[in-house]
This record gives sequence, structure tokens and C-alpha cells, in this order.
Amino acid sequence: MQTSDDAPSARNQPSYESVLSQLTTREREVLALIGQGLSSNEIAGWLHRSIKTVQTHRSSLGRKLGASNRVQLARIAIQSGLITATSLPGEQGSAAAGVRSDAPGEAPALLARIDTTIGSMTGVGLFRALVRNLVNLVDVKCACVCEVIDDGRKVRAIACWTKDGPVADLECELKDSPLEYAHDPLIVGARQNAQDLFPSIQLLQDLSIESFLGSPIRDARGLVIGLLALFADKPIQESPELNLLLTTFAHRCGSEIQRLHTERVLRESRAQLQQAYELNPVPAYTWKVLGEDLVLESYNDAAMTSTDGHVRDLIGTSAREFFPDRPDILEHLERCIRLRTIFKRETQYDPKTVGEQRYIAFTFSFLSPDRVLVHTEDITERKQIEESLKENEARLSAILDIAVDAIVTIDNAGIIEATNASTSRMFGYSAEELVGQNVKVLMPDPFRSAHDDYLSRYLTTGERKIIGIGREVIGRRKDGTTFPVDLAVSEMRVKNRRLFTGILRDLSDRCHAVQEARQAQARLEHILAVAPVGMYACKPGGDYSVTYMSSNTASVCGFEARDFLDNSSLWIDRVHPEDRPRLLADLEKLIKTDRQTHEYRFRHKNEKYIWVRDDVKLIRDADNNPLEIVGCWTEISNRKDSD
Repeated sequence: MQTSDDAPSARNQPSYESVLSQLTTREREVLALIGQGLSSNEIAGWLHRSIKTVQTHRSSLGRKLGASNRVQLARIAIQSGLITATSLPGEQGSAAAGVRSDAPGEAPALLARIDTTIGSMTGVGLFRALVRNLVNLVDVKCACVCEVIDDGRKVRAIACWTKDGPVADLECELKDSPLEYAHDPLIVGARQNAQDLFPSIQLLQDLSIESFLGSPIRDARGLVIGLLALFADKPIQESPELNLLLTTFAHRCGSEIQRLHTERVLRESRAQLQQAYELNPVPAYTWKVLGEDLVLESYNDAAMTSTDGHVRDLIGTSAREFFPDRPDILEHLERCIRLRTIFKRETQYDPKTVGEQRYIAFTFSFLSPDRVLVHTEDITERKQIEESLKENEARLSAILDIAVDAIVTIDNAGIIEATNASTSRMFGYSAEELVGQNVKVLMPDPFRSAHDDYLSRYLTTGERKIIGIGREVIGRRKDGTTFPVDLAVSEMRVKNRRLFTGILRDLSDRCHAVQEARQAQARLEHILAVAPVGMYACKPGGDYSVTYMSSNTASVCGFEARDFLDNSSLWIDRVHPEDRPRLLADLEKLIKTDRQTHEYRFRHKNEKYIWVRDDVKLIRDADNNPLEIVGCWTEISNRKDSD
């Protein structure tokens, strides 16, 4: 009875051609590698495919070939002629695989031989040894390892070997190279007309190259970064064995190219970091752990400049010697090493190399495995400016707090950010109660309801209601009482923020005074209206035009007050012609006497003359210049008639 590990009987064994006809190219490659004794993980690495993809191919092979396990697949690979073996996996040790006799070389043997030759070589030496061995051991004219450069636009040969020796400085455009074909396939090549495909590569013309075969070199993400290729002056017969040879070493080339690229990036990064360290405008020092202490290991150019060159004499100095009186700095250094961290401290410091006390910002940064990088930024001027700003802020705060007017600062949403002491005295709220509240809390309706609309409209359209204009509004105290307020608002920008400052003056006293003045004026007007005398004011020279007449004038002379104001010469024109010269002459002397009393005849509106007594006084301004004449008219016709 046949077991699961037995190969199919000779009678039922399919022919080599019929076995291969059932398989895809990728399945033949997987079958050949299984026959070599490789695991699924190893096959996935060589083929640059996922383990899941390899397992899918194995399952497909099992279905097509009627094999239930890896041992059966390996036997079929040997019996079908893909490889030869002295033993099978799972039997007497690992398989020692070879290739068909008609294949161009025995792939497993070449693999072992080349692998032994290149050994643990790395770098360009690895690539040169590989292509040299391929040319010598495989019947080809040239072997080449190339990589993609210049952002994928060009191809450069890392190592190229011909029968005559190495070829240097081989470079071409990607579109004119075999690498143009190496995007998706595992194996690329052409059996003929290779010269016609790549006419710009002179080496192929010189070697009369007819065909090429290669395997793409991929990075860890599966992206094509190069090509391992063979070139011959006759058609190259592709086979699983040769494909295995190329894909195996393409995989190793890919790993080495990535390693070299990583080393190059690290070198460039180190160089950039070193340059950044040297050119950093902030003085920097490197301290290295030595026993139980740290010693100064290096410094940058800024440190040399800031210390006038004295730091060079301190290399090798221990931290305890460098900071004998600063246990806090020693603790910071030790903490940085202990916690493997980074932190910053600001302190006053008296550098030995400077000789005066300064404010220094120390930044302690751990550098693996045993170093501390210390940046020392002199912030003395900044500290002085900060102290000056603090003093100015304190001074400004004191000024604002003693200001009689309330001062309120809000943001563009109307939220109160700051107030002064007068705001609390005026409205009854503490500063803590107001900050964070909408400024509407200080307003009664309808101002409260309209405020947000005013502010929003201004921010959107620039339409001003109060900002930059000012107006009289009504304020609301904490107890709910209201009072008149003169409000002036200004806009300012602070760090790209729009803020508004309002200055509010309590108008309660002024309003009371205005009201009292109006009442007094009303009383005076009433007294003048019922008094038997008329009051007037006129200019102190010229035509003595009237500037004011009391409302009771009509009871004295028949004319209304408006008649005198509309006709500036009405008064003088209606003085009796015999009395007018004397009156004008006396008025000219008023500048010396300041007070006068006149009696003269005045033609009433009814065209009859009446006698009036006119008591006048000269009013002067602050500079003692004549300003106005005020007078009091009294009719004395009855007295004159009695006389």
C-alpha cells in the first residue's frame, strides 16, 4: 500500500513535460526551491514575496501534482528534472541539489561556490567579487550590478566585469537601460537584439552582446532599486536553476545596497550634526562620563569665542573642578545621565572665563551612551529687559489703579481680559468677578442686547458706532442701578490679536451740575421776565450791536428781544438825536471807568419818546481786555415828568 510520503509509482508517474505544462513560471521557481530543501520563509526572501504568497503557490502545486506534503513536492521536482539530489528533505539529511545536465552551470553548486568565494565581504568589494565570479563560472561575456540614482532618472553600475576585467564609470539614462524592464517581473531579459534595445550603452556594442538576463534588486519594501544582470554574445537560455542563481544574489545585493545607503545616510547625518554643533551660535560643551565624574570632552566655535579661547585649556577638566561652588549644576549633569533625559535651567552664573556674573540658560541633553551636551545661552540682556518690563508693568498698573476713569480691556468676542481699580469702584464688581465675563454685564438694556451686534458688525464691515468715536451711554452697577457714562473705545493689536480698551467716565456729577445750572437759568429767566427792568448785553465798541436782550424788553420799549438781535443798530438809532452824541461820548470813556449810569430819551415802538435810566458795566476777559457791556434798562418817564 502506498503511504502519504511515497512518491507516485513509476507506472503512474507523469512525464517531465506534462508536469511542467501544468505549472506557471512562478510555480516552477517555487517547486525548484522546494527541491533545494528551502523553507517557505527562505523561498519568500529569495523571491521577494510574502510568506502568504509562497504558501498559496505551494497549495496550488499540491493540487496540480497530487502531492500532500513538502517531501512529495521535492521528489517531484527531482523526478521532473528540475533539480538533482542525493537525498530528500526529511530523509537522510538536507538535500544536495544540482541542475539538469543541459542547464548553463549547476545552480546549487555555483551558489555554494560563489557564496564561499565572496564570504563575508561587504561594500563595493562584494559586488566586484560577485560579478567577477559570475563571468568566470557562467558562460557569459559580462556581469553587472547597477543601482538607480538621481531620483530614478539614471542607472549607475556599482560593479561591472567582463572577460577582460572590470569596467568603470558606467552610467546611463534609466529609459535606455535593462533596468527599465525590471519593475514587476522576478526575471527580466532578452534572448536576442540586446544591442538594438540599448543602443546608447557603448559597452554592449563593444562586446557584441546578443542577449541579457537579470533579476531586479529590491529594497525591504519591494521597490526596484537596481539590477543584477548577465550579458552574452549568444542567446541565454532561461531556466529555474539560472533564475535561482540570479534571484539569490540579487536578494543579497539588495540587502547590501540598503546597508550601504543607511551607512551613507548615517555618515551624512553625523557630519551634519557635527557641523550644526560647530556652527551653532549658542556655546555648547560635551561632557563624558569618566569613572564617577564627568570631564569636558569638546566644545564648539561659539564656546571658543565666548570664552576668548580659554576653554581650550580646560579640555579634560572634571565637572567637580569646573564647577567647585555650584553643586546645583553638578546635580543637573548627574541627573541628565541618570534619567537619560533633556531639561533646561536658568540661573545666575559667574563664568571663570568671563569674570562677571551673568544670567545663563543651561540646556542639558543626554547623548547615548555616556555623554551630556550642554548649551549655555547668555540671557543677561533678556533678563534685564524682562526686569525692565516688569517694572514698567508695575508702574503702568499703579498708574491705571489710581486713574479716576474706569479702564476695561476686552477681546474681539467682548470678553473682559483686564480692568483697573476704578472699574471696581465705579461698578461695584471685583476684578475677579469681571475677568472672563462678557462686557455686557456692565450695561443695561437696550445697550446690553445691541452690544454683540455692534462689535460683530464692526469686525465684519468696519462700521463704527463707538470705537474711535466715543459717546455717552448708560452703565449698570452690580446692584442694578444705572448712571450716565462717557465711553471712549480704542482698538489695538497684540501678537496678531485684536483687543479693545474702553475708558469710562462717570457723568453723574456733571449731569447733576448741568441739571442745577438749567434750573438756575430757568429761575433767572423767570425773574427777568417779570422784572420791571430790561437786561441786555452788547459789544464794547463800534456800533454797540446788541448780543442779548431779556424777554421783558417789550414791556419797556415795545420792541421784542428778537428785534434788537436782528437789527444791530436799532438801539442807537432810536436814541433821541439830542441825547445820542452825549451817550456815545460817555460810552467811549467806559473803558476807564468800567461803570456808568445814563439817562436819555428812547423812541418807543409807538413812536413816542420815553425816558430810560441805563446802568452799564464793562466786562473784561482774563487778560483784562474789554469783552462785553451789560446793561439794565429802567423807564423813568414818570419821574422826569414830576421834575
